[in-house]
Amino acid sequence: MSNGDLDNFIAAELQKLDKDINLDFQDLYVDFKNSDLINLLSTLQSLISSDYVTDSFAMNQRLPTDDNEAYFWAPESRKILSHIRTIERLQDFLVGNEDEFQIDSYYKNIFDNSLKFLKPTGGSVIPPHTAEVTLYLKKPIFLKSEKFNIKRSNESNWINKQLIGQGSYARIYKYNDPFYKTTFILKSAQPDLNDQELRRFKQEFAILRKLDSPYIVKVYDYNETNNTYTMEYMKSDLDKFINHNNNKPDFNKSTRFSIVNQLFAAYKYVHDQGELQRDVNPKNILINQYGDQTIVVKLSDFNLAKIPNSEITESVSEVKGHLKYIDPALPDYDFKHYGIKNEIYSIALVINFVMTGKESFKTTKNEQFDHFMQKATDLNINNRYENVSEMKAAFKKIIFDE
Repeated sequence: MSNGDLDNFIAAELQKLDKDINLDFQDLYVDFKNSDLINLLSTLQSLISSDYVTDSFAMNQRLPTDDNEAYFWAPESRKILSHIRTIERLQDFLVGNEDEFQIDSYYKNIFDNSLKFLKPTGGSVIPPHTAEVTLYLKKPIFLKSEKFNIKRSNESNWINKQLIGQGSYARIYKYNDPFYKTTFILKSAQPDLNDQELRRFKQEFAILRKLDSPYIVKVYDYNETNNTYTMEYMKSDLDKFINHNNNKPDFNKSTRFSIVNQLFAAYKYVHDQGELQRDVNPKNILINQYGDQTIVVKLSDFNLAKIPNSEITESVSEVKGHLKYIDPALPDYDFKHYGIKNEIYSIALVINFVMTGKESFKTTKNEQFDHFMQKATDLNINNRYENVSEMKAAFKKIIFDE
């Protein structure tokens, strides 16, 4: 995003909040470069404080809920929803910018929980055991990011740039950067993407940029001019890796277990952050194998992720992923209804691929593994594992023969 676009967005948000502008929290945001952004962050902190704590109709007036539910008024519900959505949009706009920020973990948890029960009409029901919200007077809610940001060197200096793959959304190039003396990936949006698909391409970068885990591929610099971004180079994907190694004598169960355990850690982290990959398949899971045979697994490709504040959804006619890994229990393959239990189905098929080398699940000689797979892929999603942690616990109980 250009600085002009960002300035225009911030100015528009300040205009919307004109009557609520409050600069009392400016001093908490002096590390930010954009002066209008400082004013907007100060105002948003003031509004959040009012929404939850200081206003006569603040949520704290109904908290704590102890063992009972509590009704929360519709106008106040709408206000909080509006302010959280503004914060989310601002955060997305600033991805890759020098003023990129994260939400304080305490308030991030409050926002995430609020979004689960707040309704725009008819009032909201606050669930039991919801605690009072703590007021931040001398502490910022919005924290400036300190992520390492690689700025790509001049493309004319790149060495051995080559196309290594492409899909419906993007072309993938590998190149050697002489300044950093390392190999990077350049992901370039296909030139014929429509507006919806281009938004998804940018949203993928924003999600990958936000996620901070050893099991998620790193992204660095987004170029708005030609819609490309740089990311770390991984040597292979899970599809190629398994197909290449599956029948080798030294590709044993312990190696497969290592991959599966890393997958559990990766998806638990993603789900804990409120995200879903939605296009779970072996080509979207990257692999590095080092000289000492250590294997590192990382997730990539979040281009089917839901766009915040958008009603845009994918259907089977639009989906760009691998249909054999998509849950058939999705109503008409409509991703508007996609949730964790749909992702459980796809993760299970990937685990089956790692353990057996086969993309489709067929019963094996191991009844415990078969039961694990049958539960995870049950066509009645209510019978599936509730989450990745439950799935991992069940997998660990399986006894495999070497």
